[in-house]
Amino acid sequence: MKWDLLIRNAAERLSPYIRQTPVDFSDALSGELGFPAFFKMENQQISGSFKARGAFNKILSEMEKPDAPGFFVTASTGNHAAGFSLALRMFHLDGKIFLPESVEDSKLEFIRTQGIPWERKGRDSLETELFARELAEKQNWTMVPPYNDAEIIAGQGTIASELIKQVPGLDTVLVPVGGGGLISGIAYFLKQFDTQVKIIGCQPANSPEMYLSLKAGRIINDYISKPTLSDGTAGGIEPGYI
Repeated sequence: MKWDLLIRNAAERLSPYIRQTPVDFSDALSGELGFPAFFKMENQQISGSFKARGAFNKILSEMEKPDAPGFFVTASTGNHAAGFSLALRMFHLDGKIFLPESVEDSKLEFIRTQGIPWERKGRDSLETELFARELAEKQNWTMVPPYNDAEIIAGQGTIASELIKQVPGLDTVLVPVGGGGLISGIAYFLKQFDTQVKIIGCQPANSPEMYLSLKAGRIINDYISKPTLSDGTAGGIEPGYI
């Protein structure tokens, strides 16, 4: 799979619809660390997070196919659902969102405002994802997963194509890790650009499924996550994740 081409195609496909978010220099953090530190402000993205990049890219790529099913479904803890909702409304598409029981009230309130049908299903994000994927296969719907898809990963990787222009001499990037879609896209693109750049994944100690899986060399799904402030990066990993 030619990931660099997928990411470049995603950047071109997404350019009319998403924001190139700014990079802000942090005086406080730079002073504390002793070197220049920046924030990539994806909180200013059209849906409030980077998730819009993957959701829009997946849906747009499906719309380009002549035989694409007309109904879209997703599973999410909130941020991915927000991007998914905006895409469906913008392109006048039909779909449904499945949410875990643990979804935050603030994220649920935003989803409600989008007017897209939704339903709670599953105790955590993994249970919700597995249910939604199985249902999509039975109904011949298009699944728009939060991370386990090449077009999702390519969409998130467009962050890196912006970063290399916004921060000359970039040497270290810290990336939050849940299912791994964001860090996969960013790391692949940046390593193609500069093999010396360091990519550091950051995962909540209360939900370290990816960390445990990498250590074990296999997907660990029997870990019971604990409550965490970083709810968007919590939960298990779907079996067969690319």
